Amino acid sequence: MVIALILVTTVMSFSALSSGDKKSYDEFEVVYVRPGDTLWSIAEEFYGSDMDMREAVYMIKECSEIESSSLTIGQKLLVPVLD
Repeated sequence: MVIALILVTTVMSFSALSSGDKKSYDEFEVVYVRPGDTLWSIAEEFYGSDMDMREAVYMIKECSEIESSSLTIGQKLLVPVLD
């Protein structure tokens, strides 16, 4: 019985971790990658110096569901609109 309880607790912990700590955003700006664009440059364009660019890049990657920082021309990105 104790082993079953430990197993269930462990599985639930991993489920919570795998779902991540994704934030919900109400609005997104759709951006299509142009020649020369980088995640950093897009983040700077939208957020300027109002936030840490590493955090901004992470948000764009998370919302756009991409893992790589490599972009292709014409790629669709979702940039969260912050309050």
